[in-house]
Amino acid sequence: MRDDASKHGAKPTVNAPMLKALSTAAPGDDFDGCLAIAKEAGWTRLELDLRQHALTNRRGEAIQGFPSFAVRGGIALNLQSQGFEIASVVVDVDDASGASLDLLKRDVQQAFDIRPQWIVVAFRDETMPPLAELPHARDALRRIGDLAVEKGFTLCLETQPPWCGHYREMAATIACLDHPAWKLNFDTGRYQLYNFESVGEVALLKILGLVGSLRITDLDISDHNAGADWVPPAVPRFAPLGQGGCLDLGRLRQILDAVAFAGGWSLSFSAQSTVEFGTALEHSTRALRAAGFFDPPPPQGYSP
Repeated sequence: MRDDASKHGAKPTVNAPMLKALSTAAPGDDFDGCLAIAKEAGWTRLELDLRQHALTNRRGEAIQGFPSFAVRGGIALNLQSQGFEIASVVVDVDDASGASLDLLKRDVQQAFDIRPQWIVVAFRDETMPPLAELPHARDALRRIGDLAVEKGFTLCLETQPPWCGHYREMAATIACLDHPAWKLNFDTGRYQLYNFESVGEVALLKILGLVGSLRITDLDISDHNAGADWVPPAVPRFAPLGQGGCLDLGRLRQILDAVAFAGGWSLSFSAQSTVEFGTALEHSTRALRAAGFFDPPPPQGYSP
């Protein structure tokens, strides 16, 4: 169905394409080798995952302690010099204490220099009370949001407990923040990780207006015994798209098209070797193409 403008011969308004990126958490044992494969396959935009666990896995070397942003920013500059664009940055923070939020403010300020389209913020502490019970944290996050508004950036809270593990928590947290810079990063596989019996696409529909960025992952449940209680693994594995059993890519694209979703999206999966990475990227790219993720966006007013 087309809008009235097209009926009268006027050219329909075309939505801007969604910005896609490949998460740097995906590459296996040879980080540079994997990114060379990604670049050859046309993935030149990256989601730079600067969380401690993501940095620890690079090249199989453990980085002692949490590196300073100068070190992490150097990674970004090196990638940019290789012809990659940093579409988004993922940073993490211990908890909602004043000291932790001061560090988050510093990291967000310094991340501006990389000039990503959006910044994802992940909290490691899954035992924090609701944000509504932490007025000091709410106010500190609003001040960080003010900085993002000045610079023209979007801040997105990661999909994880306790503030964003379920769509109701997500809605409550964003309502409590009540700030234009703060949105959600909806990770399809991580949502399934914490809500195994639910349908992730239905959850996304309920809070889509609050979502600033999307990470497309497919939770690997191949080791799960059907009928047994689901226990989220400490280190979840994400399969190549379409092979995990928890993601309907066609339905996901239909949902995004229906509201002309204007946020960016990233792809991530688990890979332990360069060969595994190349195979997973090929399968995932093929699945995304089949679902229409590389097609031009539909005209404004289009209803699938």
